[in-house]
Amino acid sequence: MLWVGNRDMHEIVQRFQKILVLIIKKSKANAREVFLLRNIKLTVEIRMQSIVLKTMALSAILGACVTANADDYRVVLTCEINEGKTMDDVRAANSKWVAYMNENVEGGDITSHITTIIVGDLTSGKFGYVDTFPSLESWTATRTLSESTAEGIAIDEELQESASCTESQLQKAEES
Repeated sequence: MLWVGNRDMHEIVQRFQKILVLIIKKSKANAREVFLLRNIKLTVEIRMQSIVLKTMALSAILGACVTANADDYRVVLTCEINEGKTMDDVRAANSKWVAYMNENVEGGDITSHITTIIVGDLTSGKFGYVDTFPSLESWTATRTLSESTAEGIAIDEELQESASCTESQLQKAEES
């Protein structure tokens, strides 16, 4: 959903770039390897001096990819229904969002739940979304669709018209 800001995605990309820069700084020129990182569209050129450094860098990158795909990811939003709107408006907009994303994101398998508070702050109109993504790539694809396609933008505007979300988090979910 659009409520996880561009700033959050920018921070994730910056952290990843810093890790790759550290790998590059530790290596010397000998062999060239270019890694194209899916959906981040970041190309990094790594020059390695020894097979040990090559193996370590490749293991770190593959390990990150395996870890990223081992579990699922959840966006957790805290929201409040906008004045003049109802939970039916929220449900209708959210259902459109889920259907559109599953039709347009490779592999689909994106789910969304609307949560209501049973114990705690029982302020009328407060609720949450918990959106589940099978991978970071699918989460990134939903962000791209919400920001760059006419239908995605329209659905996101409908979501924002029905509710205001004040807090969002992207979380990795691990089975224990």
